[in-house]
Amino acid sequence: MRSKRHHIVALIIFAVKAVTVPDVCSPALKRKEYSFQGNFHHTINEPLEIVWLRNKTPVSMCQSRMACYDYSDIKTSTTITMSGDGSVQYKLIIRNVTDVDETIWSMKYLGLASLRKQEPLFSCKLFVYEYPAPTLVDCPMMLEENTMLNCTCAKNNETEVDLKYSWFQTNGSLINNGGNVLSLPASKQNSGQECRGQTSTGEESVPVVYDPLIIARAKLLDCVLNSTESGLTLICVAQKVYPSANCDFTVGGNNLPLDPVYIHLPRITEPLYYNTQCSVTLTDLTPGYYDIVVSVYPNVTGSDSDKIYSVKDHFIYKIESDEESRHETNVIFNEVIICLTLCLLILIVILHTTILIRRSINNSKQTVPGLMKGKNEVEKKNVDHNFNDVDHIISDKENIETLINLVLAEPDLNEMGPLLKIKQKEMFEKL
Repeated sequence: MRSKRHHIVALIIFAVKAVTVPDVCSPALKRKEYSFQGNFHHTINEPLEIVWLRNKTPVSMCQSRMACYDYSDIKTSTTITMSGDGSVQYKLIIRNVTDVDETIWSMKYLGLASLRKQEPLFSCKLFVYEYPAPTLVDCPMMLEENTMLNCTCAKNNETEVDLKYSWFQTNGSLINNGGNVLSLPASKQNSGQECRGQTSTGEESVPVVYDPLIIARAKLLDCVLNSTESGLTLICVAQKVYPSANCDFTVGGNNLPLDPVYIHLPRITEPLYYNTQCSVTLTDLTPGYYDIVVSVYPNVTGSDSDKIYSVKDHFIYKIESDEESRHETNVIFNEVIICLTLCLLILIVILHTTILIRRSINNSKQTVPGLMKGKNEVEKKNVDHNFNDVDHIISDKENIETLINLVLAEPDLNEMGPLLKIKQKEMFEKL
């Protein structure tokens, strides 16, 4: 049972080590001097004692009272300074970098303090190269998305040998587009290319990363205007923009001294971009037409030069006076009455046509020869039916006349009275 428990502990320790990845140190050159330096706060109530490790091998030891001791075979020089507030300044110099130094370097507590804090105070992975980094030529540091990205990787003046330069993606894949010249559409998804130099025997230069700022103007701009009691509220949403956007509002060509309210949210599906919402309220507006232009642009430098990446939306909004509002209401009401009247006239024509068709059908019926009795009965029924139709016509005419008189009685339709009366007379003559 004890053995099995030890295996479990070992697996847990291995898992922790597997996910703990040290930072990458700045690159080092062979046969050159290299240094680690920084500071930390000693907050543990124990004497300060630290040790520097190359991989797992101690290279120097420091105490606040006895300064530092460097092992002579490692060729390092270590210093440490502690101030009264617990701030500790440290520095370790590697006098002559070699391939052996390409490993993990770390600094940890010693003594009782190590029991309180077991993780390193500092740790990084050092990579060692033969030649210095190449030089980037004609490489703009700011580009708009989907424009052509062009950059040339050239030999550093300190490099005496000929190197072959290649461009790589950040994931390590080779970009095969012409050796030391990088040329591709700018995109936030593949930003951050790396140029590496290499000799025919495999010796490498320090890689250099070309990572320009890729600007994305808004792909879509939606704006909504709402009239409220306090004024006119404008809400605009710019989608898929980078960096987060600024908004300008102009009315009639004049910039307004407004302070928009902003909401910047990373896109859920594309976190490299933002969705920006900006809103303002215009107050004290008099009746009339308002020409409103909304301009949204990524906030790159915080200056007016960013407006070259603007996306705009344009509105013409009318604020009506009380008299115009009442007039428009009356016009709508009159139009409704006219439509109803026309519908009634059409209905009269349809009824009149239907009655004429029925009368024509009844008159055209033929009886079978020899059946005189049946003929008389049919003629009698037709006469009764015709009388009934006449009753219906008279009844319908009275109802329709009443409806039209009611419509003509509306005060807003006095001007149409003669026209409707003529139509009414013509219809009754047809009936």
